[in-house]
Amino acid sequence: MLRNYGLQLGAAGGGSFDNRSPEFKDEITLSHPGSPDVIAISLWESKANAEAYNSNTYPEVLRKFERMIDGTPKVQTFEAVTSTFHNVTVAA
Repeated sequence: MLRNYGLQLGAAGGGSFDNRSPEFKDEITLSHPGSPDVIAISLWESKANAEAYNSNTYPEVLRKFERMIDGTPKVQTFEAVTSTFHNVTVAA
């Protein structure tokens, strides 16, 4: 399961959305040089794990980083189709 966060960094700059949940597999953060736009892609064991994080932990993460982010991040959820970089299980 992939979650995509589109956001803009504020003047306070970056940070890490560190996640210690065992169901969390990895995160890839992309930025465009000279732009405040950032895309963070988190990889999860299952859709249920990603949804549980979204309901239980994500609101606190947003509060923690609110001074670094302009506006509300746009969150999208995707199923993994293929990956050559990570050992990700493909949705059936």
